[in-house]
Amino acid sequence: MPPHSKTLSEEGAVFISFFLVRAGVFQEEAVSEVLVRSGTRALRDNVADLRAQVAANHKGATLLRELVAAYGLSGVTAYMEHIRANAERSVRALLRGAAQRWGAVLEAEDRMDDGSPICLRVTVQPEEVSCAVPHSAP
Repeated sequence: MPPHSKTLSEEGAVFISFFLVRAGVFQEEAVSEVLVRSGTRALRDNVADLRAQVAANHKGATLLRELVAAYGLSGVTAYMEHIRANAERSVRALLRGAAQRWGAVLEAEDRMDDGSPICLRVTVQPEEVSCAVPHSAP
């Protein structure tokens, strides 16, 4: 994406919603048409990237179906909830520790390619960073 882009169309190809895969067939002609119209400099690479994303999604869906077949939908859903809850507890603990170490207000600044600053300020309220999610596994 060019650093001076101000609209989505300036950033690259804009796809109006359509099927990337229809009846199991990757729609290369339609994808290529949009990419060429948008001025792509690497059509083969762009198409290969999209094919790789489709393949990764297909593999993920296949593995998820296998998990559900092996452990049941309720079992998979319960474990996913435990993973989400554990991630929440971990982030909350990290924020509590950061607030204790560096204070309740955390700030950072970085620069974009054109030098424009990106500033972030997070105020941690330790009394609100507790988590009462149970630790038990199914």
